[in-house]
Amino acid sequence: MKKLFNGLQWVALLGVVSGIIWLVFKPAPPVVYSPETWSNWDGFMVLSYAGVTRDDSVTYPSSETLISHMEALQSVGYNTITPEDALAFLEGRFPLPDKALLILFEGARKETFIRAHPVLRRLGMRATLCVPTASVESWDESRLKERDIRKIALMPQWNLASMGREAVEPVTVSEAGAKDHFLSVRKWLPKLKRLENDEEFSQRIAGDYRASSELLGKLNGSPVAAYVYSFSDDGRRAGADPLAGPLNSVNVASFYRMAFVSASNPYNPPGRNPYCLSRLRVGGDWSAAQVLTRLQHARPLAVPGVGIESAEHWSFMNGARVMGQTLRLDSGDAAWIRGSELWTDAEVALVLNRSPGTVAILYARFIDPANCLRLSVDEKTIRLQESKGGGAVTLAVAPAPLGETLKMVWRVKGLRAWVSVNGLPVFGPIPLAKPPLSGIIGFESNRGQVSLSELSVAPILRQGVVAESWGTIPDDQRHPITEFFTPFPPAGQEISAQQGLDYIQAVSEGATIWPILATGTKDSSVESMTAMLAAKDLKSFIKGFVLEASQSELAEPLRSHGFKVMHRVRAGESAPLAATNQTDFVWLEEGGASGISSAKAFLHKHSPSQLMVQDEVVMTRFPGVGKIAEWKAPGGKQP
Repeated sequence: MKKLFNGLQWVALLGVVSGIIWLVFKPAPPVVYSPETWSNWDGFMVLSYAGVTRDDSVTYPSSETLISHMEALQSVGYNTITPEDALAFLEGRFPLPDKALLILFEGARKETFIRAHPVLRRLGMRATLCVPTASVESWDESRLKERDIRKIALMPQWNLASMGREAVEPVTVSEAGAKDHFLSVRKWLPKLKRLENDEEFSQRIAGDYRASSELLGKLNGSPVAAYVYSFSDDGRRAGADPLAGPLNSVNVASFYRMAFVSASNPYNPPGRNPYCLSRLRVGGDWSAAQVLTRLQHARPLAVPGVGIESAEHWSFMNGARVMGQTLRLDSGDAAWIRGSELWTDAEVALVLNRSPGTVAILYARFIDPANCLRLSVDEKTIRLQESKGGGAVTLAVAPAPLGETLKMVWRVKGLRAWVSVNGLPVFGPIPLAKPPLSGIIGFESNRGQVSLSELSVAPILRQGVVAESWGTIPDDQRHPITEFFTPFPPAGQEISAQQGLDYIQAVSEGATIWPILATGTKDSSVESMTAMLAAKDLKSFIKGFVLEASQSELAEPLRSHGFKVMHRVRAGESAPLAATNQTDFVWLEEGGASGISSAKAFLHKHSPSQLMVQDEVVMTRFPGVGKIAEWKAPGGKQP
């Protein structure tokens, strides 16, 4: 009996050991990652976790909570990506999967990795470990070490990002021992009893970026692309040293290719500056439903417009609030329309109620204060300003009508803007710089209390029209047209005065000009065409030319003269859409299932902003794609 009992013990022990070995070495499902199927150009979301612990807290979720988050994200179709995928998208080199999501785990704590890795492994998801490299070299056993980071870098579930070397730690800024953020202030030097001078400050900041980049590059086997700012502080905040912002900008660009600054918004649209990316810091006590809701509210809006009643689409700063059907802003308050980043062409209508001394500001195409359109209204003036990477340039100024209530309409389309107040035009069309790929819409009170009511904000969708002449299209039907397609004279013929006026009029109304080259045009004609347009001062009005499939040899000569190229692909033609030059556009006539297939092939390499289609079904299937139609006069005849 004793022998039998001992035998059973051994069998049980072997079973336990076998179970442990199976759990450790059991095959993991492959990471869900199929770039060859991607065709999304809408943007990507970023979620950031400070860590993972045994029990939930305000800052750190537990393993169970993290599991619920990841399972919920996967169940509604989110697909995880790498920092390199996000960078390729931002640079226009490659699309993303539908519902692209980058997950960050900050701090490089051992417990975080131990608890997060099994979740990612089981679900076939990817995440990025954000490493402050001083902790890797420290004696703190709660932190991952060099040997750990090397192993993690080889795992298909993980990528690496930097949080600097010591940048996550505060520095002493006074003799009394006050502390502040490492990257944004000068350090107190106790032996010298003073703060750092310019050279010492610059060397410390540059050294931190360099040291973290070199160590992570060694551990990763290749340079790490992404940098994550702790405290969302890149030196541009209020109270930072004036030298901090420029120092951080120069150094992060020297050692990294992208950086995450803000921690309050998960969405990053196309065209976003790769060094000003945003993430959403997930609270440790958030439910899975809260995470999904925050992501949903940040997604690009698919609705035709919003008003004040759509409270879930607003992001409020400071004390901004909705009261009934009114948006109220006190001095310093701001409100932004979530998901409006892709509405670079839009019409904003509202009733502005102001008290004496107030300054109200309306924003369009807002990326940051140095890159935006700004319409300000004070007691005496209405001022339209544009910032493109520097100070604001005033484009137009007009007297503000008297009275506390103004009914305003601001329209931004292509390279033009218009403003009307109380039903009367104030200014426009005002020439604008080339629009960005994205930029949010918002409102701010610069001084005093401002109330907005009867608000309507609607995007102006891409709508092309084919017509012999812009002038033959009635005024009331030109309003939605963003792109004008018209025949170009055959080789050897001059552009008529009327055609020249057509171009000027269309551009002044916010449309982009695409002349359609005549059949038989040769590459030798491009030089004379360009000279003719330049002589008539029309070259700057033309974005590019439309080519038939038989005219592909004209593409390179046109590009060399600064024109864009649009390939017209007629029904039944099998043009190699995915092989088209990266900067080219396509006009796709084919519809139905084959049109959807051709559009998807094109969008695997190009943005929707480069595709025009004639089929309503194809346009609806791919947001951002333009619709093109042939204009016909009343009676159905083409003029």
